Amino acid sequence: MGERKGTNKYYPPDYDPSKGGLNKWQGTHALRERARKIHLGVIIIRFEMPYNIWCEGCNNHIGMGVRYNAEKKKVGMYYTTPIYEFKMKCHLCENHFIIKTDPAVLEDKKIGGIQQKMNRLCQKQRKFKKNFMMIPCLN
Repeated sequence: MGERKGTNKYYPPDYDPSKGGLNKWQGTHALRERARKIHLGVIIIRFEMPYNIWCEGCNNHIGMGVRYNAEKKKVGMYYTTPIYEFKMKCHLCENHFIIKTDPAVLEDKKIGGIQQKMNRLCQKQRKFKKNFMMIPCLN
C-alpha cells in the first residue's frame, strides 16, 4: 500500500548521475534556506524555549514552548558530547539572546540577553513538599 505514493523525481535530460545527486547538480543544499550559513558552521533550526524567560531588551515575558528560528553552532566538546550554542532574536524587540548547552551539569547556560523566570515555593510547599506542582507564592 505504501508504494502507491511513490517519491518520483524529475530528472532533466541533461542530468548526468556520475557528477553527483540532483542537489549537487542544481547547486543547492538539501536543507535549502536553512543552510545559508553552513560555510560558517551554522545551521538554522526550529528551537522551542525550554523554560519561562524575561527578555532583557524589552523586559517582556517569553513563555515556555515559544518557538524560534535559531542559529545552531557547535562551540566545543565535553568528552565526546558536543556543546552547542543557539542564537535567536526576540520577536518583540531587536534583542538577541544566546543559550548554550552544558552537558557537564545537564542544563543550559543563559549566555546573554535573557533572564530565567524562577518560581519560588510557598511556605506550605517548603514545609511539606508533597505537591509535585510548582505554585508561585502570592504573598
